[in-house]
Amino acid sequence: MTDEKKLFKAIRLNKGKEEVFRYIYNKYKPLVFFVCSKFLKSEFDINDAVEETFIELFKNPLGVGSNLKGYLSVSAKHNCLDMLRRQAKRPTVELDRGVNVACGGLSVEESVCSHDAFNRMVKLMQEILPNEDVDIILLHVTEGFNFEEIALKKEQNVKTVKSKYYRALKKLKIRMEK
Repeated sequence: MTDEKKLFKAIRLNKGKEEVFRYIYNKYKPLVFFVCSKFLKSEFDINDAVEETFIELFKNPLGVGSNLKGYLSVSAKHNCLDMLRRQAKRPTVELDRGVNVACGGLSVEESVCSHDAFNRMVKLMQEILPNEDVDIILLHVTEGFNFEEIALKKEQNVKTVKSKYYRALKKLKIRMEK
C-alpha cells in the first residue's frame, strides 16, 4: 500500500486526521507554492492561493481520488486562475501613492520611515472608511495577514472580508483621484 493510500485510509477512518493533514501540508506545500508562483507575482497572493488550496483539500478530502499530488497541482492552478480573474474585475489603489498623498508629497521611503506619516495615512483612511474596513486593510497590508486569517480573527466569511477590502480600496482610489 502506497503512502498516499495509507493517508486516505486514515482520513476516511477519521484516525489521526489532524496529524495526517499536517503531514500532507508539510509534504506538499513546496509543490503547491511552486505551482502558484508560476501564475501569481505577489508573495501575498501566492500564500493566499496556497492556503486556499489546502483549505479546499481539508474541507473535502474524499473528493481527491487516488492522486494527491496531481489533485493539489490542478487545484492550485485553478485557485490561481480564479484569483487572477477576480483581481482583473476589482479596482486597485497604489498604497504607495496613498501614503505619498497623505504625507504632503514626501517620497515613499521618507513616508515609511515616518511614524507621523503613517498616522496621517491611517487618519485619512478613517475619515473615508468605516473602522472595520480600516482594520481589514491594516491587517492585510501592514501585518501581513491573509484573508482567511482576517476572516477567522473578525469571525466573518472569507468572501465578506475580501469584498470589504476591495470595496475599501475602491473608495480610497476614488478619494485620492480628487
